[in-house]
Amino acid sequence: MIHVCRCRLSFSRCRRLRARRLRRLFCWGDGCDEGKKAGCVGGDGGNRFLCGQVADGAVAPLAGKMGLHFDEGGQIAAKGTVNPELASIIQNIDFFRQPYPKSLDNQWVIHNMIAPILAFDDNIPNKMATTVELIAQFVAKEINQLLPIAQGNQHQLLVTGGGAHNTFLMQRLREYTDSKIEIIIPDSQIINNKESLLMALLGLLNLYDIPNSSPSVTGASRNTVGGTMV
Repeated sequence: MIHVCRCRLSFSRCRRLRARRLRRLFCWGDGCDEGKKAGCVGGDGGNRFLCGQVADGAVAPLAGKMGLHFDEGGQIAAKGTVNPELASIIQNIDFFRQPYPKSLDNQWVIHNMIAPILAFDDNIPNKMATTVELIAQFVAKEINQLLPIAQGNQHQLLVTGGGAHNTFLMQRLREYTDSKIEIIIPDSQIINNKESLLMALLGLLNLYDIPNSSPSVTGASRNTVGGTMV
């Protein structure tokens, strides 16, 4: 709990104390091993955008052409067939051959992935099936690459965001992930509110001048405190 201090000096002191506690929980870079001691390994490398933006930007518009807001449970995609030509176009994008650290943005995904998928000449179920297959392959590949630095023989992967509701996508993800990884689907409250909670966390880290962007993930030259408090 963050409480109101009685004067500016005590506020400053409390802020420093809270900042130190937060830094013990959220530290970045090769010099910090607290997360490793706890057995926690995280990875993004652009796949947050890849999974979320491709699902929203490609699958949702395709569903819209069928009069639907989205492909509930992946039922339409499950009826389609993966198109090897379309899959090859996306798989051969240079970004996916680059090693960590790397990152991309929303506009890159729209231009390089969503646009080619939407423009490709095939029926909607096939394009949905291909999109789901690509998401599962790319995410599983990056997750599997984390195994050598993870402790223990069995691991759990917590899946959140709207894609966790896509039963077919989760089936395909399980197909490609290593057998040592158990995919965990949390309750709907966590799935639906995860992004809001993380934005609040990023804002809290910003408030205490604690880096909320790691060069080990993004490829930047140093840690940064991103965002603006308004």
